[in-house]
Amino acid sequence: MRQAMFSITKGTAPVHTGHDHADDRAAHDSTDGVGDADTTGPRQMAVRSPRRVRRRGGTATRRPLMSATLVAVCAATAVAMTSISGSAAPGPQPSAPTPVVVATPAKPTAEATDDRLSRVRESNRSLLPAPRDRDTTTTCVSGEYVTLSVVFTSIFDSLLPSLPASLRAAARQQRDATLADMQRIHVSTLAISDSPFALGADADDPGVKYRTPISHWIVVQLLKIRDGKHNEAIPVGNITLIQAVETAWLLTFAGVLAPLQFGNAVAPIPGSPLTGTQLGALAGSLTYDSIFDVAMFFGRAGLQQLYQTTARSLLNQCVARVTDEELDQAGRAADDVSYHLPVSPILQNIADQVALADNESCAPIGSLSLQRIVSRTFTFARGVVTDAAGRQRLRAEEARILGVMRSTPVPHNLIPADPSDFTSTEAMASLIAGQLPYIGGAPANIILGLSHNAREGNLAATVPLADLTVTKSLTGIYYAYALSLHLFSNIGGLVQGPVMTQLGITTSISPVGIASAVLGLPLTYGLVTFHNVVRSLCLREDDTSGTGLGAEVHRRSPTATPVPTSTARHGGTPKHQAPTTVAPRSSAPRGGVLPAVPTVR
Repeated sequence: MRQAMFSITKGTAPVHTGHDHADDRAAHDSTDGVGDADTTGPRQMAVRSPRRVRRRGGTATRRPLMSATLVAVCAATAVAMTSISGSAAPGPQPSAPTPVVVATPAKPTAEATDDRLSRVRESNRSLLPAPRDRDTTTTCVSGEYVTLSVVFTSIFDSLLPSLPASLRAAARQQRDATLADMQRIHVSTLAISDSPFALGADADDPGVKYRTPISHWIVVQLLKIRDGKHNEAIPVGNITLIQAVETAWLLTFAGVLAPLQFGNAVAPIPGSPLTGTQLGALAGSLTYDSIFDVAMFFGRAGLQQLYQTTARSLLNQCVARVTDEELDQAGRAADDVSYHLPVSPILQNIADQVALADNESCAPIGSLSLQRIVSRTFTFARGVVTDAAGRQRLRAEEARILGVMRSTPVPHNLIPADPSDFTSTEAMASLIAGQLPYIGGAPANIILGLSHNAREGNLAATVPLADLTVTKSLTGIYYAYALSLHLFSNIGGLVQGPVMTQLGITTSISPVGIASAVLGLPLTYGLVTFHNVVRSLCLREDDTSGTGLGAEVHRRSPTATPVPTSTARHGGTPKHQAPTTVAPRSSAPRGGVLPAVPTVR
């Protein structure tokens, strides 16, 4: 049964109406310590859309003008950045210069969650004006503790004095009615995404660096299922500002950008604006499809930059001053409305074992060895088997497999570095090379990945297969799939033209392009998403803080006494300490059978 995601309650006899909802490299500012996901990072560039082939006079057209335009723009950007960071030409030097010892600047450390909340709390000025009639004590908080109700009230009250005096009373009544409606309209908590910083992650944690909107949404929902919150309903007025921003970006990415990109790959826009003009000879180079691709490239980059800037700003400054009551409502689920959203036992079992990865207390699953994964799998299997003979056979098979893995050497540095681990220079090179025919995409990224590994170690070095990490294994699969898809789309595109001409088929739609676009879905939205998830999560049994929460142990109330985390990064007090006050979190019993529709308890 499809489950309701939204509900509306009216008065004391609520009525519920339902609608069904379904769904990298981090760009963080080293000066403020908070960054946001880059969903069009190097990995996204690596999974480039298959090059579409059009038939024009029996030959294939490769959109050289679009490629040249993008290469020129990217090259100009690189040159501009180089000139900005460079220094002026030196003038005449003294004959006997005095040697100066230049201290090497220390690498800036990421600002910890406690430090950020403490800094924001001590701010003297908030982004939103505080209501004038408020006489209670308030606390300055960032976007993860400011609700939509607070935002609406603040903006409304700031505009109220501009209204004529005769209309202010009616306006206040309308404000109160709107706030009441925002508390009556409920949304399933599974439809809401959240920022990893709001969950307690620091800027250098894996959950921040390795994420896309879809992969992070999966991580957030797994944590909610683990905590038994998947049946909760949250009033619209209690949704926090950062939750709204993350959810809006998720819906924009999954509901607009991704479908548009896939649709254009399957059915490219035919024709050219130059057809029938004096520049008709260039019609094959400048097509509506190439214009669409350029618009998508810059539009997506612009939207992502807007999202990152907005999220960073909301997390790094005092957005509003709130009372203790408003702080308690931030992200709080309804007490009288819930949903029945069944979770499969397998999914529940997975969720019960994971936590948000933390660099210092909970190593991500992606860093675990294959031996550890094989051993855990056989341990689980032995727990399912009831007879002793079956368990003994499993032990023998585990010993055999691990023996083979330990005796099998693997040149792990010959697996190219993951595109998400590229440096800024490598990312720019990947972007520029991605616009070149034939070598752009997977081949270029393989070369860049091997060059990355060569600078960090010996390419001929080997490790036993048992010691190979999950990330290395998935990266190898990723490159094998991406290269195969690249060869299929390019070789198939070359063969497709003559074959279709011989068969007398005339169409602007490329069968090879459609097949490549469809085959690319499991790579872009399957393997890449799964890889980001396992790099963002850790096993609860590996959490050295003793809480089993991983990075979520830092999820604190902004009014709590801060834990001195800055000194811990330099060899002082351990960073991970159990918080004395946890940020307001709704509670719901995990277990029990709930009705199939939202109910009022």
